[in-house]
Amino acid sequence: MRAITSVIILSILLSASAASTENTDFDKINAQVIALYLRGNYDKALLLAEESLNIAEQYFGSKHPNTAKSLNNLALLYKTTGRYKDAGKYYKRALKIKQKHYGPDHPITVTTLNNLAELAKAQSQYDRAQSLLEQALAIREKHFGPDHPKVAISLNNLAGIHLARSDFDKAQKLYEQALKIITTAYGENHPNAIPTMNNLARVHIAREDFINAEPLLIRAVIISERALGSGHPDLAKPLTNLAVLYEKTGKLDQAEKLCKRALAIREKALAADHPAIAESLNNLGSLYQGRSQTTQAQACYERALKIWKASLGSRHPLTATAMNNLATLYSDRRQYKKALDLFKDALKIKERSLPPGHPEIIDTLDNMAQCYAHTGDIKNARKIRLRLKKIELSKNITTKKQTPSP
Repeated sequence: MRAITSVIILSILLSASAASTENTDFDKINAQVIALYLRGNYDKALLLAEESLNIAEQYFGSKHPNTAKSLNNLALLYKTTGRYKDAGKYYKRALKIKQKHYGPDHPITVTTLNNLAELAKAQSQYDRAQSLLEQALAIREKHFGPDHPKVAISLNNLAGIHLARSDFDKAQKLYEQALKIITTAYGENHPNAIPTMNNLARVHIAREDFINAEPLLIRAVIISERALGSGHPDLAKPLTNLAVLYEKTGKLDQAEKLCKRALAIREKALAADHPAIAESLNNLGSLYQGRSQTTQAQACYERALKIWKASLGSRHPLTATAMNNLATLYSDRRQYKKALDLFKDALKIKERSLPPGHPEIIDTLDNMAQCYAHTGDIKNARKIRLRLKKIELSKNITTKKQTPSP
């Protein structure tokens, strides 16, 4: 089951109301950008974000903090829709403005440092992401002290890099440190603790420590329901992670029930083409596929593909994810030609936006190699296996270079 639970911090700070018409219009447009972003209406959000940037540059100047806000919003939308190069360009502009206006160590720069780190993480640039997040953490610790909730956010983000690298010890230590800060500041059952509970549980699941993961996720579900209500879309996150746990422990009926509940919540609370609905459909499809319920799995994957393509675009990595999953289903059915066509399309999309050694690219290549082998096309199967070996060799060499001498 694929559970997409990365934490995205939307920290678009709007300026206080001002008397001028320019400020009023600027604030209204940015508020609309945020609302559209949260609804998953990225096309309209992008148009308004571009208008916001034009207003900011015209009335405030190209180096004004309001321009940095517009740049940050626009970059976030580019990142969300898979336009990583454009996102990086605008985040860097925003950071340069903030650092010049407020100083390089001002807490307000942390938002953009975090966003740049999330962008690097999405492209498996973990060294860069870690460096940016360590810089953000140092700024917050200096200004707020080591036990401030904002420090906990930075610890949580940094832990995510270690989790992505499968460095579970470091990830667990940082998540536990963040959770302690949050529960001390807000109380044991405050909803602010839910994201870190979810993430800490993900570490336990990755280590197959299901005994410690389950109570964290159950607790996150209970807190979410009490604080937000049984129909709030944020409840879908701990429900999805709990479903992952139950699937891995063989409790498939419980996993399916939770997947369906998460999907129903999102379908009721969000727009019909919101990417989060596609995520739930993808998760449910994966569960059906694992249970050999191929008709139901295909329906889920096809609907997920349609939504991701409509909301994120035909070149987004998540669109490629749906293609890849649908292709594995065709492969299971021995419909190898259909499978290979989708695998090839998925690979093209991933290669445009992701680095050569990204796990998503490796996954698709591995699936293609197996498919070619099943068709008896040994030549192409060997060709892809050779490419996978080169990627693995390259990763090993890079790792050795990054490992300090004893």
